[in-house]
Amino acid sequence: MYAYLASLLLFIAPLFAQSQEGRFRIGMGAHYISNNYTQDHLYDFGALSLNTSYTLLSEDRFSVVWEQQILLRQKENGGSRRSAFIASAPLLFRYQPRRKAYYLGLGPSYLNHQYQDYAQQQKVSGLQIHALAGLVFRKKEEATLLLPETHLRAGIFKDLRSGNMAPHLSLLFHIGFKKEGPANG
Repeated sequence: MYAYLASLLLFIAPLFAQSQEGRFRIGMGAHYISNNYTQDHLYDFGALSLNTSYTLLSEDRFSVVWEQQILLRQKENGGSRRSAFIASAPLLFRYQPRRKAYYLGLGPSYLNHQYQDYAQQQKVSGLQIHALAGLVFRKKEEATLLLPETHLRAGIFKDLRSGNMAPHLSLLFHIGFKKEGPANG
């Protein structure tokens, strides 16, 4: 319960930042997460996410971005139910030469993946390290105040206790907001 509340706070925190400075972004994504857990029913899954990010430091072509994402999945089939929840808050180091950007990131995450039916329950949960790398395609700036971005990402969630790893592939769409005049981040 406390992990859910903490992740919600991580997600909402950037909303209080000054978005008029062009540093705040919000978006959503689709993720495919694989894993190597030994439980029969805790196999690969797809999930949707809500994302926010805030640019902490921005120089000419480099920036440091704090991102928060919450991934959710729930599937019921007859008498069984599978669900997954992941909250992640990596720090991204971004290099942005023109309309493409490249980044590496690392940060904490929490994963809860479970299966339940009338005869059994399987669950994996706990703190993870989230490592990722990505490519960003930014649309050419127009007269609008919106800055759309498309992210292609690969990464891994590594369980701190068991060492199990869950690699993932992601496609994300973010919208940034800039102040009037030239963009600054």
